[in-house]
Amino acid sequence: MTAQELRSYELLEQLSTVTNEDEWWFWKRIGGKDVLDSLGMKLERQRMDLYLNSFEGVFDNRWWSAYCEKQHKRIAPDPLGAFGGQFPIKRILRLGECIHTLKGKGKLPDNLVERLRNRKSFWAASTEIEIATCFIHAGFGLDIYPAISTGSTPEGKVIIEGMDIYYEVTEQHWSNYELEVIRQESRVIDWLSKKCGPVDGSILFKSGRDSSARKVGELLALFGTHYKRGSLDPLPFQFENEDFKVYIRRSESSGGWIEISGLEPTPEEIVRRWVAQLFRKARQLPPKESGVIIGSPLFLWGPDQVEAALNEVQAELGGGAHRRVSGIILCAKHVENSGFIKHLPQVVINSNASVDNAEKIGKMAEALFRFPDWF
Repeated sequence: MTAQELRSYELLEQLSTVTNEDEWWFWKRIGGKDVLDSLGMKLERQRMDLYLNSFEGVFDNRWWSAYCEKQHKRIAPDPLGAFGGQFPIKRILRLGECIHTLKGKGKLPDNLVERLRNRKSFWAASTEIEIATCFIHAGFGLDIYPAISTGSTPEGKVIIEGMDIYYEVTEQHWSNYELEVIRQESRVIDWLSKKCGPVDGSILFKSGRDSSARKVGELLALFGTHYKRGSLDPLPFQFENEDFKVYIRRSESSGGWIEISGLEPTPEEIVRRWVAQLFRKARQLPPKESGVIIGSPLFLWGPDQVEAALNEVQAELGGGAHRRVSGIILCAKHVENSGFIKHLPQVVINSNASVDNAEKIGKMAEALFRFPDWF
């Protein structure tokens, strides 16, 4: 272990035992308040302190202690990693600005704060407050979680030139797909461990179209057939077809090691599934008023993915089944926090909607495309 690695290990070990009375975990992690002056940010120190105070009001030492407990690890993970891989301090400052803005307008309900503090709902909630902050900065009237006659509570309502426009936000983060892959890899490893004992080898899933659960189910069915035939005893076992390439041998160690690849969905498959999730939000919108779905994709879309998403959206709207959706805005809000944005926002207007207000939906998209003055 190098000297730098040792210092990082010792720091994370200290962060594992932070109490409510200790210095805030953020200051401990970055090395003190003076570090902010060396970051080269375009944000003056007074505003930094203001935004970090608001951020600490949600993500205090109690939050960090609870986060560590749920990780079930002796050493804490890096807390900055919870807020994004690139430029996490910039992400934290922007999140603090959003919290400060909404709280100052009385638009930060307790249940939204709890969703921010919950690591499972954090990404969706943080995207919601990012979007709401953009609307406030654009001068729109705003309500968070407005009640409507159907009993649903859309994520927000903006008021533009006297018109109420209800909106829903769909956000999907990579972690959801990573967890799905990890669960399916564990199914394969558990099956092999129970039937064959410790094994080494590799498994390649060739098709990216089907879900990882379906692909693993097909592989385990294949394994089951070969197991009944005795093909897995004795090992090694080697097999290849259009869907799988498998090589397994008995491990010389007590644990074994299997390299599994190809379970991750392709970008095209992610787009297809994401658009389907997008339209599930439609039922939350009021049936006879203007409704907008704002979709925040989970990765930097290239032109092929943008075209595929727009085609999927247009095809879905063309059937006339989503009359409560006046339009859809594709806007990668969490991506721009890393300083990147491509091809977005894109606006799709539904010609079959109950209410047509394309001009105002365009203004919503313009508000979402604006960057903070210190970016």
